[in-house]
Amino acid sequence: MAVNIINDGDRSPRILLREPTGSTTEVLLYGGQVVSWKNQRREELLFMRSKHGFARNRLWSLDEDPSPLPPANNQSMVDLVLKSTEEDLHTWPYRYVT
Repeated sequence: MAVNIINDGDRSPRILLREPTGSTTEVLLYGGQVVSWKNQRREELLFMRSKHGFARNRLWSLDEDPSPLPPANNQSMVDLVLKSTEEDLHTWPYRYVT
């Protein structure tokens, strides 16, 4: 599995996961949202729903210390982290790391 972090300037930073079979997944770091999931035939399998919640408006980061558990059946996985900021405390009075 290849994991690429893409910063091309005009779009939100994102992670592209690519399996040897050709299937891909694209995850935006802004909002931690999976925005594309394609099978080996490059057919899009993900259909977006309505968006809500403040976490979708925040920049997530790649977890530098991910879970030690291996992915099941050699499937691709990526761990993202969202940490509270001082600005968040104005709307949600609790610190968090998710």
